[in-house]
Order: sequence, then C-alpha cells, then structure tokens
Amino acid sequence: MIPTDNDYRIGATRCHFLEIHCKVVDYIFLCGKRNSNNKKYVYGNRIN
Repeated sequence: MIPTDNDYRIGATRCHFLEIHCKVVDYIFLCGKRNSNNKKYVYGNRIN
C-alpha cells in the first residue's frame, strides 16, 4: 500500500497532538509537585 499525502498528514497531526498532550501533562504534573514543598526540589530540574 502506497501512503498518500493525507495519510502522512493524519500521522503528523496525531504525533503533534501527542506531543502537546505530553507537554500539558508534564506542566500539570510539575505545577502539582511545585505546590508540594517536600517534592519541590526533586522535580525542579525537569522544567529546564
């Protein structure tokens, strides 16, 4: 089967969505940990 332009576009969109999803999850995760004093320094380096 020969992939069409549409197949590539769907694949790229899916990857892009997953990338954004991971960043959002990381951001929420980091914010949650940042508000917890005892875990703050453990996860601080993941921001950079």
